[in-house]
Amino acid sequence: MKSDLKIKDLLEKKPKAVNFFKSIGFKNIENEKSPLRLLTLTSLANMKKINVDTLINQLKEYLEIEENKTDITLLEQHKDGDITIAGVLPCPVRIPLLEKINEKIEEFELSKNHQVNINLESASKGLEWMKEIIDFDNYDTIPDISISAGFEFFLYEKSKKLIKKGFYEDIVPLPLNSDFKNTNIKDPYSAISVFSVVPAIFMVNLDELKGKEIPKSWKDLIFGNYENQVSIPVGDFDLFNSILIHIYADYGEEGIERLQKIMFSGLHPTVAVKTQQMKNCQKPAITVMPYFFSRMVGNLKTIKIIWPDDGAIISPIFALVRKDKKDIVKPLTDALISKEVGDILSHRGLFPSVNSKVKNTLIEPGNFKWVGWNYLFENNVEELITKLNKKFESLAGAIT
Repeated sequence: MKSDLKIKDLLEKKPKAVNFFKSIGFKNIENEKSPLRLLTLTSLANMKKINVDTLINQLKEYLEIEENKTDITLLEQHKDGDITIAGVLPCPVRIPLLEKINEKIEEFELSKNHQVNINLESASKGLEWMKEIIDFDNYDTIPDISISAGFEFFLYEKSKKLIKKGFYEDIVPLPLNSDFKNTNIKDPYSAISVFSVVPAIFMVNLDELKGKEIPKSWKDLIFGNYENQVSIPVGDFDLFNSILIHIYADYGEEGIERLQKIMFSGLHPTVAVKTQQMKNCQKPAITVMPYFFSRMVGNLKTIKIIWPDDGAIISPIFALVRKDKKDIVKPLTDALISKEVGDILSHRGLFPSVNSKVKNTLIEPGNFKWVGWNYLFENNVEELITKLNKKFESLAGAIT
């Protein structure tokens, strides 16, 4: 794959690449008339201020995973059913979660005389496909169980109206896992079933830091002397949007300006970790990344993992369960919030579970930074995400 390859030629041969480009911010690239398709990989990399070789390596890795993985949902996705489950699951644990969910679906269909239509995609695919099938003004199009992560679509205004009206009901019981004792993860409408979270932590390269103080908090990071030294996960849109929202809530536009100023590059966390193991390669001094990727670091003596003192910024993983169907689908939702699923999330994905019986594997101080539901309900989340992304991109001189 050469750097002068045009996007339109690439997409003709590798159509699955369109979701990779969307995940790093080129949201209109699926449109065949998009001018972005006339650009080369080098041009796209320059627009995002990413090294083109890094972009190509990310793209190759994404395509390898997409083309070689065994998708156990293929037989389930197109099955007609009177019960519907749709949404996205975190990439690192999607397959084991689907295996467990499908086990419960088989039991449910045999014992309850119902058929289940399940479509749970990888979170990297985004939610554009759900926007095409769900109309919040038409209840018949709304799944009985919707599963998502982050703040997009299901926390936009039309969905929030249904949440406030009591259309959904929270099915996660109290007490929650003690790791969440200082995090008010329950929404005021008892509608959103948060069952796990994606925490963002710091990976520090002591050699690249060159004697500067290690940032111990988000405030240290944002306002420290780290210009052009911090890798920000712009390609991980759920977590990136959460970071933008939390920084803006705490520090306003100045915080977004500082975040852009300290940015080294928009490396996907996978690539950011791999660069730490390469010789003669320019590396970020600090990488902001999902906690999951910390296990890929190994025993590198120059690397230190920091859990921020003011809490790991989190992106929620949640279900929206229709109140009118909650009794029918209870065997399925019980499975979703079970200790078995919680163990998969926590131990295989390092996504802390709210289930009180799960022993989450956290590092000190192990607390969370959460903007709170009141903030999310008081603000138009869709407009806020658009505004903050445009602000960040304009500061970077990017064009999308």
